[in-house]
Amino acid sequence: MIKKHPFFIILILTILSLVIIPKTAHAATGEGTLIKGLSEKVYVIENGLKRWIQTADIFNKLRYSWTNIRSVSEKFLNDVPPGKDVANDYQYPNGTLLRGSGPEVYLVENELRRWIPNPQIFNAKGFKWQNIIQALDEIVNGIRKGNDISSY
Repeated sequence: MIKKHPFFIILILTILSLVIIPKTAHAATGEGTLIKGLSEKVYVIENGLKRWIQTADIFNKLRYSWTNIRSVSEKFLNDVPPGKDVANDYQYPNGTLLRGSGPEVYLVENELRRWIPNPQIFNAKGFKWQNIIQALDEIVNGIRKGNDISSY
C-alpha cells in the first residue's frame, strides 16, 4: 500500500510539519524563555523581544540555568526583534519566575514581583516548573511587590 501511494505519505508529512513546527517555534518564545542560535550569545525573551545577556557572569548571577537554553534556527532568531541588552545582574526581565528560600514563587512583571499562590494558577498560566530561578532572599525581597496573580 505504501509503495502505491507515496504521494499521500508525503502529503501527510508536509501537513504535520506545517502544524507542528510553527507551534514548536512559538513555544520557544514565551516570556522568560532562554534561546540561542549558532553563536554563543544567549537571549531571554521579554515582551516578544530578544534581550542579549551580555556575559556569562550576568547569566550566572541572575541564576539562570544553562540547561534551560533552547537552541533555535538562525532564521528564527533573526525574526525575533531585539530589545535592550541585559547588562547587569539585577535586571530580571518580565516573565522571570523567582523563588527565595521559602516556597513562594513570583512572576516578575514591569519591575514588580507578583506572587503565584497555587500550582493550579501556575499551571493554567503555562509556566514551567524548571524555569523557576532560586534567588537570594535579599534579591527577591528587593523587587517591589505587585498584585498577586489570582485567576487562571
